[in-house]
Amino acid sequence: MPDPVGPQPHFQKRPAKRIRHLLAQLPFIGVRHERRLILDTRLLGPEHRLGRGREMPDVNHRPPGLSPGIQQRANIRLGLRIVTPAQFGVIDALLHVDQDQRAVVMNIHNESVRTFGSGRLSQSGSILVAIVDGFWLSETCPTENIMIEHLKLAGKVALVQGGSRGIGAAIVNRLAKEGAAVAFTYINSEVNALEIQDSINANGGRALAIRADSADEKAIRQAVQTTAETLGRLDILVNNAGVLAIAPLNEFSMQDFDKTLAINVRSVFIASQEAARHMEEGGRIINIGSTNAERMPFAGGATYAMSKSALIGLTKGMARDLGPQGITVNNVQPGPVDTDMNPEHGEFAESLKALMALPRYGKSEEIASFVAYLAGPEAGYITGASLTIDGGFSA
Repeated sequence: MPDPVGPQPHFQKRPAKRIRHLLAQLPFIGVRHERRLILDTRLLGPEHRLGRGREMPDVNHRPPGLSPGIQQRANIRLGLRIVTPAQFGVIDALLHVDQDQRAVVMNIHNESVRTFGSGRLSQSGSILVAIVDGFWLSETCPTENIMIEHLKLAGKVALVQGGSRGIGAAIVNRLAKEGAAVAFTYINSEVNALEIQDSINANGGRALAIRADSADEKAIRQAVQTTAETLGRLDILVNNAGVLAIAPLNEFSMQDFDKTLAINVRSVFIASQEAARHMEEGGRIINIGSTNAERMPFAGGATYAMSKSALIGLTKGMARDLGPQGITVNNVQPGPVDTDMNPEHGEFAESLKALMALPRYGKSEEIASFVAYLAGPEAGYITGASLTIDGGFSA
């Protein structure tokens, strides 16, 4: 193998571990276009040089020097620090963390990687990390071995109405796992909300718990504004807040009727209206409805079924209104899911299981994974749809 070009730092080489949350908190500064990776170099200082001493221009495109192979003279330069592919193999990515803990992804040319970012990490000191052939090489060893993995929602900001328990909590955790910064509202479950917030933040993500009553218009609008102001933008809104009141028609109170509509329908309209003012093209609004909109298998659920049926029409109408802005609106209709609102061993459980093609309750995580798909880039052509995930309850 040829001798390295230029002075070489002393590197340690160790197997990499997949740390999904490493870049979850970093603002998105790059995009993947066709089969090329494009890096917004405007965030990099003039002291950073790539390729054969090539200075990165102040433009939003990828210079030819960004794809070094195993060549003798293809160096990547960061000030006085030099890594030579000829010595270590093909460079997949290069990170530099300065003394202010500001990290920049300097180079990525591995097709499995989709994330570029710049932001704060947990490591301290001046660190140069080269990710090469599945190994990391570092002058100053960071606290964790790292390898960048695809986070499809990296750089996105989400707000989940009703995110402290059940399906909502699963959605918050899944969106954070996919790289999004996530704000979520709660009203009574403060302990749960703070545990979720602290857990995500401790694992390299970014979460913000906001106390807001989904029956209060002012609180809803303020939650949306707080999310956009604190996290810098808003890309995804999940309307999950909901209530279920069961009583025969001739005993159902107007107080419960008004509360059901206020939280299950009115809050969706208010949050969506406010969120749309902050969203850009590619925005996502995802409503959490119910299969009870189309099939109510027991007595006493007329008002709940009506409220969830209303979401079908609201979703279609909002999709038409927001389509010209490039914002999609969809309605997810879960069947029986094991939550505190409808536990798997509750009074309706056995009768509901008997009506299902798959005789089991769904899991909150199964709903959350579907929501994450709708929030991601693969679902960009789906809008105005009510999508059922119910174990065959509607079959």
